[in-house]
Amino acid sequence: MGLDSTKAKDLQRDPRILVHSIVSTRDGAGGEYKLRGRAALETDCSVNALDAETITRELGWRPEVGKFHLFRVDVEDVTFIRWGGDNDQYVTRWPDRAEFVRRGTSATSASARPSRPPACSSTSSRLVCLRVLPTAGRTSIGL
Repeated sequence: MGLDSTKAKDLQRDPRILVHSIVSTRDGAGGEYKLRGRAALETDCSVNALDAETITRELGWRPEVGKFHLFRVDVEDVTFIRWGGDNDQYVTRWPDRAEFVRRGTSATSASARPSRPPACSSTSSRLVCLRVLPTAGRTSIGL
């Protein structure tokens, strides 16, 4: 993140974050991820240098260590939501391991709908772009 940028200053002032994926279809059937946590400024120079090397290798641009802010995200909650054709939301949450259905409502809803199966929980392939960072007993993800 840009050195002393407004976003970096905001995260240092209030570290709470909510990151979510885009809904890529009109009906929402592909689902959406929401990740909640807290951003922590990474001050370890070796971690910053490793990140700069990775960016150089992957993007061909070399950020200068000390000239950017690097944050890690201490993950508190991950939610996956997909929508059914009946406007119901099928929800899966971690770390609660909870699956449930939020019934859709609209001006034309007439009665309770029959029970639906829980949301699919085998969605790990969508998190492939997140990098898990080991930190003293916490689960962190580098964005």
